[in-house]
Amino acid sequence: MSSVNNLLLVVMFTWLADPVSSLARLLTTIFLLLFARRDGTHFLFYIVVMSNLLKSLLCEIRACKACYDSLPHEPRPVLSASATAKLLIVGQAPGTRVHETGIPWNDPSGERLRQWMGVHSSLFYDEKQIAILPMGFCYPGRGKSGDLPPPPLCANLWREKLHAHLPNIRLTLLVG
Repeated sequence: MSSVNNLLLVVMFTWLADPVSSLARLLTTIFLLLFARRDGTHFLFYIVVMSNLLKSLLCEIRACKACYDSLPHEPRPVLSASATAKLLIVGQAPGTRVHETGIPWNDPSGERLRQWMGVHSSLFYDEKQIAILPMGFCYPGRGKSGDLPPPPLCANLWREKLHAHLPNIRLTLLVG
């Protein structure tokens, strides 16, 4: 029976290397519930699966065009996360510079935040340590007195799904 379980693990891992739908996430969860042992022997497999599922979800989010009609520019979701991250930074929405570069907090406010936190940019941008998930993933555009607030669409569509894939978050830093 052990070789059957190992074969199932290899097949499932191979299939999960490039999941194409939420059906893959559902089947993986069912698989883990059915075959995972309580003694922790499948813990590494679980982390690998969670990582692959999160990568798939991040790709899906980065390709999102749900707010296309409400933005004055092409949507460009900007976020960073890993299933191993312990710190979650939640800001409002990317600004123009972040929208242009695709790098979260890549502007003067990011410099101030890193200085305030006392961390070097290499740690700040290490997604294995720090997840960066703004309330709105795309730059919302300019208003009369500055950038517009993030539309609730991103949070409604993605936040719950993302948090389900971040089991190690120990501290959430709200900035904004």
